[in-house]
Amino acid sequence: MHQAISLPQVAKRRKYGFGIVSTALLIAVMAVSAISPASGEEVYKIGGDVKPPKLVHKEEPKYTKRAEKQRLHGMVVIAAIINSRGIIENVQITKGVDPDLDAEAVKAVSKWRFRPAEKKGKPVAVRVRIEVNFRAPW
Repeated sequence: MHQAISLPQVAKRRKYGFGIVSTALLIAVMAVSAISPASGEEVYKIGGDVKPPKLVHKEEPKYTKRAEKQRLHGMVVIAAIINSRGIIENVQITKGVDPDLDAEAVKAVSKWRFRPAEKKGKPVAVRVRIEVNFRAPW
């Protein structure tokens, strides 16, 4: 069974263009160690002697015109690995809202950069769950 640990909120609500508000929250997922298909690194679970990664660069997802016109909103949940260089890889949508918003969430999150997680002072890859909320003030 997986157990989630909530990290501090990594983004605050911000207004963009047409009064659209988006938020994002990073949640580390406790999972069995594995090997990252992209980098070949061992992927650790956060906790114990593995310290979580720290967000150092974030890009907000864009609310598409079609999604705004149709008043679409909701949370896109993404599973990914943050490698030992602080780069997101193996991005997968685990819960989508709409193909356009899902794509915008993946595009934005793929540009995020982190100070890597650490185990005994050395950078390591970890599995994470990222929630991207799309909300519009109708």
